Amino acid sequence: MQLLHTEGVIGLISFRGVAASIPAKQIEDLQRLLSQKVPCALHAFLKVGQHVRIRGGCLDGLEGILEQHGEKNLVISIESIQRAVAITIEGYELELI
Repeated sequence: MQLLHTEGVIGLISFRGVAASIPAKQIEDLQRLLSQKVPCALHAFLKVGQHVRIRGGCLDGLEGILEQHGEKNLVISIESIQRAVAITIEGYELELI
């Protein structure tokens, strides 16, 4: 690929083997974050509807479905009685199950 021989190009971003484009605004935001030396870490990419688990704090290990209506909520379903409860999880670290 000729593009990989262009000065400043390290590689291509791909997702499942298909080249992916990243919007300039997202690249600029990341560059700004890094240039300001804001503490950050990689995080799982989570979407509404996915099964997640809380990591840390008093709710460590609690599992449910990520829901978002204004605030981030975790819905915990109890299938045997066909009921669910939603809790606000702002500030908790989540992992994809």
